[in-house]
Amino acid sequence: TPYGTWTQVPDYGLCWQPATATLNPDWRPYVDQGQWLYTDNGWYWQSGYSWGWAAFHYGRWSKHSRLGLVWVPDKVWGPAWVSWRIALSYSGWAPLPPGVSLAAAGLTFHHRRITADFDLGLPAGWFTFVSQDNFLSRNLHSCAIPASQAAGIYTRSVAVNNYSIANQKI
Repeated sequence: TPYGTWTQVPDYGLCWQPATATLNPDWRPYVDQGQWLYTDNGWYWQSGYSWGWAAFHYGRWSKHSRLGLVWVPDKVWGPAWVSWRIALSYSGWAPLPPGVSLAAAGLTFHHRRITADFDLGLPAGWFTFVSQDNFLSRNLHSCAIPASQAAGIYTRSVAVNNYSIANQKI
């Protein structure tokens, strides 16, 4: 509670909005106060926020028309609940929406298996792109491609949906 506000959101129930999202309307999850690390569990978001252990590993994010970004809690841990895209020398990611789950067959969206050509319906504006040279930066926010250029990169990018499960890990 001291780091944000809990509120009832239609279709999702009790959701949490970090104070940083209300103070900065341009704030996005998985961009500042953290970095990407490659682990045995895949790409892991190491957050510098004291609340990051929960919001970046146990839930999904939704953009509410009135509230802005809210976190929808879940009980299943993941190294980072994001959708990946690549284009030329850029890597991009966006927070996965509610409805994405882990099933025996892999990731699903509203109970449909996510395949290589599956579209989650995430708009270009949800994605953060950085040059691949900056992907491991500790200051991704300053390396992020401006939104005006990111939309063009998005149109040339492809989704990376080739998820697989080995030894009960995605």
